[in-house]
Amino acid sequence: MILLAAMTLSVMAAPASRLTLDTSGRPVVELALLAKGGQRHTFRFLIDTGSSLMLLGSTIPPEFCQKAGSVQIQDATGQSVSCSRCKAVLSIGERSREIDAACVDLEGLRRWEDEPVDGVLGMSALRGARLLLDPGRGQANWDASLDGTKVPIGYGMDGAPVLTLVVGLEHVSVKVDTGDSGTLTLPTRFAPEHRSFRVRTGMAGVQEVSSQAPLPRVGCGSARWENIPADFSDRVSTIGVAALFGNGPVELDFVRDALVIRLTGEQLAWRRPILELPVIWDRSQQPPTLRVAWVPKGSPLEGAKARPGDVIGRVGNLEGPRLTRGALMALLATGEAVTWVLKGR
Repeated sequence: MILLAAMTLSVMAAPASRLTLDTSGRPVVELALLAKGGQRHTFRFLIDTGSSLMLLGSTIPPEFCQKAGSVQIQDATGQSVSCSRCKAVLSIGERSREIDAACVDLEGLRRWEDEPVDGVLGMSALRGARLLLDPGRGQANWDASLDGTKVPIGYGMDGAPVLTLVVGLEHVSVKVDTGDSGTLTLPTRFAPEHRSFRVRTGMAGVQEVSSQAPLPRVGCGSARWENIPADFSDRVSTIGVAALFGNGPVELDFVRDALVIRLTGEQLAWRRPILELPVIWDRSQQPPTLRVAWVPKGSPLEGAKARPGDVIGRVGNLEGPRLTRGALMALLATGEAVTWVLKGR
């Protein structure tokens, strides 16, 4: 993977940006780009500290990015994806900076979103900035500080932030990844004997299988998580948003190289990861439909006798415009028995 030098944002005061959480619980921010002719337009970006680059999808017009060669990036499953290297001018309040970026097909990501993002705000845009993420207030505050406990971070070979956790008697380096909807992903040597499995798909379309189980104790600085659900994979170790946002707002301080979280006592809270079903949007026709991507064993999809490619017509009382990925996940999380109406290809 080619790593591009980051041109960081200045540290002038700037207003807050609107922040929402997507259907997987990941932070999405609204930010403006400047075109060559001076036009300014606001787009939606997934904040992804696990991405070395800012990524621009096909919904961003070409006048907002200046292409300059090609670059290889890696998706969530470690697969290489070829795309165009480019530069974009990011505008926050009265300040703007040219950022190294990549123009890439984000359709693989957009299919999983009820409100698709236009791009990904990676570390080429975030390095050198301070960002306070407050999902409760719906704000991303630039250059704001949080009164909390500071946990030192370093940086990996790909430029992503890394912190050290204590698992058992071992110190383990994990990537701070706000593009990961889970809690922790750790090496398989830490996996208990009894565990379940899940599958995820990256931009390259490759599926990756990992196992899941709770861990009794994981240390982070002077604090700890207890009985925290974790994934286990030998490809990469990460801490995702379900662990990061468990205690409320989080400050990502890439100026002083620290992660700042609020603590009450020594125990860290974690947010139960949102139930992820392989159900994706098909926007090739109007109105868009939800389709089954694959059927995990033991999942509600298997119980509904779904097959890959099936169109979901109704689940419980959800149908028509009310049937979204977010609404479906929330309904299934209640554990209520529901009726599925499926249509084959």
